[in-house]
Amino acid sequence: MNSLAYIILFSFFMALIALIGSVGLLVPEKLLKKSILPLVAYAAGSLWGSAFFHLLPKSFHLLADKQDEAFIYLTAGFLMFFVLEHVIHWHHCHKTDHSHTHKPVGHLILVADGFHNFLSGLTIGAMFVVDIT
Repeated sequence: MNSLAYIILFSFFMALIALIGSVGLLVPEKLLKKSILPLVAYAAGSLWGSAFFHLLPKSFHLLADKQDEAFIYLTAGFLMFFVLEHVIHWHHCHKTDHSHTHKPVGHLILVADGFHNFLSGLTIGAMFVVDIT
C-alpha cells in the first residue's frame, strides 16, 4: 500500500474515534447531567497530565541548551489563552438564576474543531510521508 492510502485509512480511523463523543446523544439526559462534570474534569486532567508529564519534559530535553525559550513559550501560551478568554468572555457557570447572559460559542467551537482536524490531518500526512512504520 502506498503512503496516500495509509494517510486516508488512518485519517478515517481517527475520524471514527472522534465520533465516540456522539455516544453522549444516546445517554438519558438525567445521567448525562449527572456525569458531565466528572467527565469534563477527567478530560481536563488528562490534557494537563499529558502536557506536564510528557510533552513539556520532552521539549525541555530536546531544547537542553534553549530551556529559557521553552519557558518563554510556555508562559506566552498561558498568557495568550488568558487574554483570549477575557476578550471572548467565555466561561462556564453553575448558577441557575441566569442573572447574566451567555454569548453563543457554537461558531467558535466549530472553527476551533475544524482547525484542530486540519492540523491533525497535516500531522498524519507528514508522519506517513516521513516513515510509515
